[in-house]
Amino acid sequence: MEEIVREVKDDSRNRIEKYVARWAFILGIVFILLSLGCHVLDLWLEFDLKSEYYRSLLENVGAALLIPPIFLWVKSKIFRKKIFRESRPETEYLINNMKSELWMLGISLRNVHNKPKRERFKSLILKKISDSEKSKTTIKFKFLLADPDSLKDILEKREKVEDGKVEDRIVDECNKTIKILEEIKGSISVLGAKYVKFNYGTYKDPILPTYSLIWVDGVMFVGPYLYCKPGYRAPIGDKQAEESPWLEVTDKKARRAFENDFEELWKIYGPKSTATAES
Repeated sequence: MEEIVREVKDDSRNRIEKYVARWAFILGIVFILLSLGCHVLDLWLEFDLKSEYYRSLLENVGAALLIPPIFLWVKSKIFRKKIFRESRPETEYLINNMKSELWMLGISLRNVHNKPKRERFKSLILKKISDSEKSKTTIKFKFLLADPDSLKDILEKREKVEDGKVEDRIVDECNKTIKILEEIKGSISVLGAKYVKFNYGTYKDPILPTYSLIWVDGVMFVGPYLYCKPGYRAPIGDKQAEESPWLEVTDKKARRAFENDFEELWKIYGPKSTATAES
């Protein structure tokens, strides 16, 4: 919860800074243009000290307004945001800040089936859908996870590596995620929502993706699967398994590579229907 509050505060502060910087830059340009206009008039009219005074005043005000946004831009280029995270991004934060589209790729999609938060996940999705209906803004959801029937043997082998034993944990997690996504689809049908495209698919290829992916409006987080480590802090006996690190992918080429990979998987294993609450 503390991480959510911290991220919301950081996000709000960054948005306010960008908003103020944008208007400061615009006003600064306006004042500089006005000073140039005064200079042009000086060339056509008789020179007087009063005109020079106003021109100098406009130049100084314009320069003062331009300095902060330029400083913020340089700062953003030099001190880039850290790309490593101690854990996966909080689902609540991501959904609340989502504008148009959310993708999730993984083996069982922990963000969906996690017992303490699964009902919260459903309510957040349905609230986002309700808001989109009111504003008549289209939103899209795409979820891609392992097929628990076709890949049962593979999933059991992975569980054996992660947990040291097999109790069908990962298979059960996949089934829980599918159940929750189906419940959301049912709710969408009952609501008769027109401005949502809710889709999920299950991949059946024995070569599992080697990473988890969360993509929200072009902002991408990737969690690589490391040997003997789950993509989240799974309880194993009395201990808590160490989670694989998560990375925010900010490089455009790298982000596009992951997007292409997801889209290729989606073409093969995504739904074929084009209904509002797609299968």
